[in-house]
Amino acid sequence: MPYVPLNRERLMRALRRLAELAHAQGLTLELSLYGGAVFTLVYGSRDATRDVDGIVRPAAAAQPLIATVAREQDLPDDWLNPHVEQFLSPHESKRAWTGADFGPGLRVTVPTAAYLLALKLRACRAPLPGYAGDEGDIRFLIEKTRPRSLAAVAASFEKFFPGDTLDDRAEALVKETLSTLKRCPRAPPLSARSRSKPTPSPPSAGSFATGCTASAATPPAPALPSPPTKNRLSSPPAFPKAKWPMPGSPPTPN
Repeated sequence: MPYVPLNRERLMRALRRLAELAHAQGLTLELSLYGGAVFTLVYGSRDATRDVDGIVRPAAAAQPLIATVAREQDLPDDWLNPHVEQFLSPHESKRAWTGADFGPGLRVTVPTAAYLLALKLRACRAPLPGYAGDEGDIRFLIEKTRPRSLAAVAASFEKFFPGDTLDDRAEALVKETLSTLKRCPRAPPLSARSRSKPTPSPPSAGSFATGCTASAATPPAPALPSPPTKNRLSSPPAFPKAKWPMPGSPPTPN
């Protein structure tokens, strides 16, 4: 089957159908999402993902239902991909996703932003033709979590993967992104902006590679008042003609 990106609408439709099938079987599935699905569904920083990195339990009972969703909605057989399990931390940090209610058939959890950043830094895959890699996601998560320094990022990474350290490429990317953020103050939240003023589009996940986004245009200075226009048709005020001799002037010779 040719690759078709899974956008938010298709992902939600698939998960809702999975929840319906599970409920009909009297099951409650526990689904932990990772990777592109989290950036697409939870953060909205991606338009789509290639597949759904997720661990579902009970796995044996869920597999026939996952296959049914794939068949009904023309999805790849591995649209829900469990292979992410080999890359997970032994000290996971997850939270319930409250952005959607799938009913009693499905409960969804997602990594905390700090844990997801650690997962992405550990992979830190370079972009390739047709593949964006991890750089944009890493920049997005650093902008979201606002760590104080490279040391803070390294300490958080160590918490999830004891004994591991950031490789040179990941460290350089963190340094670059933190440096850029120091020059780019955080934009005010949307609720604090006036609804009457146009809101600039949010930066894409990779926009921090080239620097700050453009700030709002400075309003023009108020125009100075124009000098009064001289009326060319009016004549200067008339003064009375002097009468000679003027007082105190020498006598006029005859």
